[in-house]
Parts: sequence; C-alpha cells; structure tokens
Amino acid sequence: MSKLDKMFAIQWYGPFSFGTDDCYENLRDWEQKHPDERGFCIYYIYGKPPQKKKGRSYIGITLNKNGVVSKRYSNDMSHKIHQLRDKEVWVGRFADKHKHSRKDSELCESLLIAYLDPELNIKKKKFYPDGNVALINRWYTTDAKPRQRRTYEVQKLVPDIIICDDEGIWVSEQLLQGQKF
Repeated sequence: MSKLDKMFAIQWYGPFSFGTDDCYENLRDWEQKHPDERGFCIYYIYGKPPQKKKGRSYIGITLNKNGVVSKRYSNDMSHKIHQLRDKEVWVGRFADKHKHSRKDSELCESLLIAYLDPELNIKKKKFYPDGNVALINRWYTTDAKPRQRRTYEVQKLVPDIIICDDEGIWVSEQLLQGQKF
C-alpha cells in the first residue's frame, strides 16, 4: 500500500426525517442549532423513486462554504432529493477543527462515489481522486451521540474506512483480510 497524501475523518449526522415529509424543516432546524463554520459539507441521500421498491443513492457537497445542506435542497427544486420517498438524509462534516476547502470536500465526495457508485450521481461517475486519500466514516445521531449499530441503509452501504491509492480502492473489510477491491 502506498503512502497517503491526505486523510480525512467525516462525522455523519442523521438520518433526517426517515420516511417523513418534513425533511427540509428538520434539517434546517438542526443546522441552525449546530452551525459549522469550518467549510463545505458532504451529504448522502438514500430513498426510493416513485413506483420502485429498491432504494437509490446520491452523494453531493454543499454549494456554500458555510456547509448548509438544507439550502441545497430548498434552492434547487430539480434536486434529486425531490424525486425520492422514504428518504434518509445524512450530513457529513469534517471531524477535525480545521477549516476545509471545497477541494477537500470534493476529494471525499469523489472517493465515496468511486467506491459506492450511487445510481443518481450522473455527472460524477467513477472519478478517482487525485493522489492517495483515506476516508474514515463515523456515525452519529442528530443529537451528536455516537451510533453503536448500523441500523439505517446508508450506514450499511458506507464502509468505516475507504482508501484510494496507486493499487486501487480498499475498504475496512478488505484491509482486515489483505484483499484488493
């Protein structure tokens, strides 16, 4: 395995409004109570399209440097989230205390998309990040309590560790077994 150029830890908060229609209000209220001035955020949406039983995923980053995800949905009525029902919306924030650039968020987004290949991501498909990058994913309730179990679908899809290096993409389960993806 090659040396890493960058390593990030993301704290995922959610889900917001699992199976309800007040997703935007819950998310907006949470963001107002828990502001984050450290930069752009990542978000993960999972839900079912109309008339479908199988869920679909979308991963994105905020357009604003204050990391407000709810504005991303409310300002864009053509956003993928509006097509889904029974949604899980998760907000991913950097775990360290440093301010992060849009480029850092894009690296993490690209790594997640490269490994997970979400169905609703059309513009960014299988785009591997520049350099060797590691991503640690940690899960929290909306009250910022660590989640001990993988209850929700997004938690089951996203590995705890994802590494992209010169040899390919590795995830936590493969690291334990010493296998490549």
